[in-house]
Amino acid sequence: MRSDARVKIAILLAALLLGLGSHHALTPLAIALLSAASVIVTAGRAGARKLAGVLAGVAFTAGLPVALLAWTQGPWPALLVAARVLAAACAGTLLLTSTTLPELSRALTWLRVPRALVELVGLAHRQVTVFRDVLETAHDAQRLRLGWTGLSRSLRSLGVLAGFVFGRAIDHAEVLSSAMALRGYRGQWPEAAPSRLRPGDARLAILAAAALLACAWLPSLTGVS
Repeated sequence: MRSDARVKIAILLAALLLGLGSHHALTPLAIALLSAASVIVTAGRAGARKLAGVLAGVAFTAGLPVALLAWTQGPWPALLVAARVLAAACAGTLLLTSTTLPELSRALTWLRVPRALVELVGLAHRQVTVFRDVLETAHDAQRLRLGWTGLSRSLRSLGVLAGFVFGRAIDHAEVLSSAMALRGYRGQWPEAAPSRLRPGDARLAILAAAALLACAWLPSLTGVS
């Protein structure tokens, strides 16, 4: 039985507040490990692949700043920042792998998130698959033409690929705008009533609260100052 998305969002916010507000790296590291394990358990191999992609992106974007922080201020402040980033990334991945887009949209609407932001999230999610297919098709065509052999040809192929995807994005946005207008869209999606909370949602909230409290007390339990 699936849990309510509102409960999952509340758990995510609590995990973020606890992980980002902790003054010791053990707490956000524990949150990251619990979230990563939950992703693998609930989503299997697909979740593990998505988690690996997220962690690769985190390493690419945050690796250099963390290294510079370790060089200028020492390893412990850098470890704390890295642990906080990992906790946020893993907890967010857990929410996205365990919640469908319609459930997430209804929960965000119930939480009084501006409708424009909710609709933007939905449209962005729908475009990811389309642009990924376009990117993979163009990349495969370039690879078959040996467009990625050598540095100069690779740079030229990268520029062509970026321009091709950008052009397709503009064309697809125009088509999508016309289709939405023809279907009667006037600036707001139809409202969807959220479902009632179930007993399983209360058990999930209690279990998550206990796990987060254990993560908060972990530095004291291990005697690490």
